[in-house]
Amino acid sequence: MKSQLPGKRHAWLAGLIIAYGAFLALLTALNAFGADRWGPSAFNLYLPQALWLAPVFLLAIPSFHLAKRWIWVLAIFSIWVCGSVMGFCWRLNS
Repeated sequence: MKSQLPGKRHAWLAGLIIAYGAFLALLTALNAFGADRWGPSAFNLYLPQALWLAPVFLLAIPSFHLAKRWIWVLAIFSIWVCGSVMGFCWRLNS
């Protein structure tokens, strides 16, 4: 039985995280070009946008145990969802 190479052990986790990032990029692009123009992106207007944070939590569990360096990427994705996808804005004046 061959042992796996150190860089190839958790390729499935990296693939899932990269696929989630690509999905967020697609969702952001669809929202930017007019979400009411296409069916799937118009359907997204009626969904709770916090739903897109669920994969962060689901991917953080195996990432914390197997590859901790991917936690930073998931943290950036959660900021991306809260900012770009959900439309959260900081109030600059008090």
